Amino acid sequence: MGHSQTQKTKNHERIVRTASKRFREMTYAKLVDDYLSEAHRDHPGSGCAISALAGEIARSSKRTRALLTEEIRNAFQLIADLTPSKSTDRRDRQQV
Repeated sequence: MGHSQTQKTKNHERIVRTASKRFREMTYAKLVDDYLSEAHRDHPGSGCAISALAGEIARSSKRTRALLTEEIRNAFQLIADLTPSKSTDRRDRQQV
């Protein structure tokens, strides 16, 4: 049973809205807490698809590897953007 193009478009838009909201709400502390949570540990199937598919990715096309490389770079950039700077850490400690 296939979905109509309209339904696919609506699903895509819903996914983009949800992902966008999650990223706007993401903080470094939340990222670390989620990654180290019992739920993440106990349910590896809901974890990182790239790590689960690493063997297949290595054998995939050059285009696929390039796309995934870009996604990994984006993920690293997100983590870097969320990581508190040393000046922020110093300022937070001074306020305590």
